[in-house]
Amino acid sequence: AMAQRVMSDRNRNGVRVVEMSGKTFDINMRSHKVSLIGIVEDGEKRYEIDVMTYVDIPDNSKMQLKLFDGDTITLESAKTKEGYTMVVSPGGMTPVMPFANITAVYPVTPEQLAKISAAGIRRMEIEASYNSRGRSWKKDKLGVFLGKSLDKLEERLKK
Repeated sequence: AMAQRVMSDRNRNGVRVVEMSGKTFDINMRSHKVSLIGIVEDGEKRYEIDVMTYVDIPDNSKMQLKLFDGDTITLESAKTKEGYTMVVSPGGMTPVMPFANITAVYPVTPEQLAKISAAGIRRMEIEASYNSRGRSWKKDKLGVFLGKSLDKLEERLKK
């Protein structure tokens, strides 16, 4: 029902990166896509939560996940990646329009992912100096999504 799927599975220079599909929602009328990434390097697994948006997120941002059990998990961004999304008009007369996007990378431990999946996310806040923003949910949607993404990611990494 949550439609998690593998978006890419690539291996370069002995580093395997598996990217899961993301969940998109709005924060302050701006689209944010949250995805789970698994990385295997030298036999060691690590995970990261990527947040892709069209709003600037600096390298030193923090993401706070307030859980339904009252706990808070704070993740610090390791880096940000810049990219572009291309939009093409079907009419043919409108030129291709690139939109800059920013992806913030937040390393997360398996223990933190297990807690997120079990307790659920009540509120997500991105603390980015002047451009902080957040979103609350009455029911857990993001925690369940990340938990199911982790299950599919682990299954894929066994292959």
